Amino acid sequence: MREWLELPDLALAQKIDYTEKNGAETDPVLAGFTAVRAQLSMLAWNAYAEPLNCDSGPMSRTGVVTMPMDDGLGDELMAAFAASPPALLQPDDFAIGYSSNRTREGCDHLNRANEYRAMTDGMTALLDRTMERLAPQIEQTFGHPFRVASARSFELKPRTGIEGRHLDGWPPSLRKMFFLPQGASPALGSTWFRRRDGREIVVESDRPLILLFENSVVWHAPRPAEQRRPTIELDLVPATKTVPQVYYAGLNGFYPWFPSEASFLQGTRAAAQIAAARTDRRGLLRRLIDR
Repeated sequence: MREWLELPDLALAQKIDYTEKNGAETDPVLAGFTAVRAQLSMLAWNAYAEPLNCDSGPMSRTGVVTMPMDDGLGDELMAAFAASPPALLQPDDFAIGYSSNRTREGCDHLNRANEYRAMTDGMTALLDRTMERLAPQIEQTFGHPFRVASARSFELKPRTGIEGRHLDGWPPSLRKMFFLPQGASPALGSTWFRRRDGREIVVESDRPLILLFENSVVWHAPRPAEQRRPTIELDLVPATKTVPQVYYAGLNGFYPWFPSEASFLQGTRAAAQIAAARTDRRGLLRRLIDR
């Protein structure tokens, strides 16, 4: 990685992006870089979120909020969902600068749990219109502006046995939003949560439902059932100004590692410099031991 540091900022980021999508999963140099980048990403998002008071809105009381859907929206979403062809979550299907499931094993796990759908122009246009209407309510619920960082559609498969309780490990100011156009129920499938106040709930509704939750703060788990539960997921990040339009970062692209393009380039270079220095120190130590 030392020679990569001679590249300009954008070329360095592009080189790393290409290597992540096409290189060996077990590359130790890349593994060192990705570990450092994840740490810097957490620091960057936490610093960005602090002046926005991201943990002070109404949502911070429980970490889970449900909202009813407008009449007819569930039918519109289901029509767009049905028109979206099935697709597999692939390790290389993410935008540059985005977090992803880089390993084949990680993608296979998610493909066993969910059947994904391609993101069509029709679905994106419908989500844009919908989020434009919902933006003031969501901003009030969060207590700060936001933007839509990524989107995907999938069906929670029935009785997969993949129901582990977990946190997603993202920066805590990032949240997930589910559109559940057929609702959630013991027959259709649902989601279990342990809210921030300690109360355990399973989300259920016989009507179309919108679900917002702090996916790296509240423990949660899918609850597959006998039927498939259609889900449209949006990943929302804090912002200085609300941008409700949907950005599609690939099925395997979840959130940007850094809050802005400038911090992405700076953070990528810093992570590469730290990883290269650590590699140099390990190499020196090995040479000393071998003498």
